[in-house]
Amino acid sequence: VLPDVGELRDWVSPGLAAVEDLHVTLLYLGGMSAIEAAAHNGMSAEECQLSVEALQRLEGTQVDVLVTAVVRHPEVIVAQVKLPNDVPCAPCPHLTLCRSPGVAPKFAKE
Repeated sequence: VLPDVGELRDWVSPGLAAVEDLHVTLLYLGGMSAIEAAAHNGMSAEECQLSVEALQRLEGTQVDVLVTAVVRHPEVIVAQVKLPNDVPCAPCPHLTLCRSPGVAPKFAKE
């Protein structure tokens, strides 16, 4: 969860619901099997498993996040982020700022 979102809240658009507990999506697992999650995240099953294990070890650790771009779509607004090199993640870590109520959170990766 991000404690200081400052100007990012200014990106919320009418008709889109703001995400209440802003967080950076590092690796989307979504109840998928390890093989499905790996494919969804553009990595091998082994890379995915190693990333999950490393992220579990980092749980609760605060890290600096740099917003590199904000992408606006009619259904969702997403901030692309850069993380420290020692934080494992899928190829496109992001922060979903807001989305249409009928759009699934996983749409942000698309």
